[in-house]
Amino acid sequence: MARIGKTLFAAGAIAVAAGSSFVGCSSSTRNLGIGAHGGTSGAGGDAGADASSGDSGAGVDGPHEGGTPDDGGAGGDFSVAGMGPAPEACVVNDDCDDALACNGVETCVDGACKEGHPLCVSADADHCEVLCSEGASGAVCGAAQGKDADKDGHLSAACKAAPGDDCDDTNAKIHPGASESCDGFDNDCNGKSDLGDGLQVSGTTEVLWSNAKTSSIAYSPTDNVYGVALSRGTGPAGADPYNTALFVIGANNKPTITAVPLTSITSGYSGPTAITWGGTEFGIAYGDGSDGVKFRRAGADGLVHPQVDVSTLTSSLVSLSIARVPNGNWGIVWHEAFQSYHGVRGRTVNGADLVSGEFAIGSNGVGGQIAVLSGGFGAAFTVSSPATGSSVSLDNRSASFAPVKAQTLSTGAAANHAVVASNGAVFGVAWLDGANVVFRTMTDAGAAGCAPVTVAANGFIPGDIVSTGRGFLIVSGATKIEAQEVSNACVFGQRFTIDPDTAQTPHIAGGAKGFALAWDDNKFSAALKGVQTRTFGPQLLRLSAERDPA
Repeated sequence: MARIGKTLFAAGAIAVAAGSSFVGCSSSTRNLGIGAHGGTSGAGGDAGADASSGDSGAGVDGPHEGGTPDDGGAGGDFSVAGMGPAPEACVVNDDCDDALACNGVETCVDGACKEGHPLCVSADADHCEVLCSEGASGAVCGAAQGKDADKDGHLSAACKAAPGDDCDDTNAKIHPGASESCDGFDNDCNGKSDLGDGLQVSGTTEVLWSNAKTSSIAYSPTDNVYGVALSRGTGPAGADPYNTALFVIGANNKPTITAVPLTSITSGYSGPTAITWGGTEFGIAYGDGSDGVKFRRAGADGLVHPQVDVSTLTSSLVSLSIARVPNGNWGIVWHEAFQSYHGVRGRTVNGADLVSGEFAIGSNGVGGQIAVLSGGFGAAFTVSSPATGSSVSLDNRSASFAPVKAQTLSTGAAANHAVVASNGAVFGVAWLDGANVVFRTMTDAGAAGCAPVTVAANGFIPGDIVSTGRGFLIVSGATKIEAQEVSNACVFGQRFTIDPDTAQTPHIAGGAKGFALAWDDNKFSAALKGVQTRTFGPQLLRLSAERDPA
């Protein structure tokens, strides 16, 4: 490269206001002065820059030629933090020649030396570099190797020609041997997520409502809070006179609004609940204790709208699910049962709270969960047949619930517990099929995405699923509250424990910097703790199954 000569600054050539702050430093103000030791505006003052101190100057206290720090003259050999030395003045190209071939030919442009272009360059210059040595007749290009752009001593693993071991060559804190921290990155480049490296899930579990039995949860990105709809038995004398209510909790898992009544019954249990965020407010579906389905809209401030009658059932209400097409209809599906009959049915509710006719979605259907993709709905459920066993189906519907395409995803005799979520591009569907958890993706038109992939269940039963942006999290409460990662490319990642408790159906929602889970402790337990919640997971925003190599 070009030879560098002495740098001269004339008095007044640079001025930085006192009190200026440096981007990347701490929030304390850093004062930058020229001639900071009581001098005048003369450059070259006793002003050593120190990024860790509060009040500092710019430059160095070098030998002063042609002036002193206090007489307004220009000091010699002066440099300013963040500014390199100026190129040497020249007349012809030979004035700039450094006699090295590898860094190219230096030229004289407008009286200043300009660096040459390196002769040995990789086709993948972002991740690789080609070694160059000075030969008798010029540059000799050698083999390619990974770059060390972050100067941490490890070469980039993204260099396909010669991969190094640095999984992120843009961050000097990420390389083999680095300490793992709970930040969603593979700091030590061992291919494991933070949780896979033994770090614990963040947050603590809180009991939200005692004696409660069912719950559901949704996130409001507008308010950065979670809405939890739950119900419970009427309980002993003096208990709350209503048994279906809305709670709102913050990202810290602390309630901001508690027990806003949704419905009231004199005895018994009102049934399941479902909640979703509709863009400006929550939409909540719930049972009324008499096998009817109800609906309300509610703000994140706890203000609830009038109750809407969705359906009056002649059979028992088993489960509910709700989703909303952006600025359009709310879609509600439910599983009803009477003696040996099971079925999944649904209706839509528009923005004016008008209810559509009823749709039969799955005869002999069990469960039923709904999600939204590209202006339409997808309902996943299990079809149970005494003759053929059980199978999993996905029923694609338009925004008005008109049929688009219904198809069977699995014909395994033991397939059940289907859950579905959307990542904005495809539906992700998971279910239990015998000894395995199965996952696959489908489009809103019913076309196949990735082929089904499996992972051993080992007691894991899908209870809910949520998109993480880079993939999905499937949660289970069968033997403990745990989650299974799977990427958008249908690669299973880590499985980890969130809480040692058990629950029949935990529900999960994704927030701005993590997730929130709501569940009732094991419904078959003699002593119910009630509905519990936990916020966790900033470290899960980057899935281990789909980690960027650089």
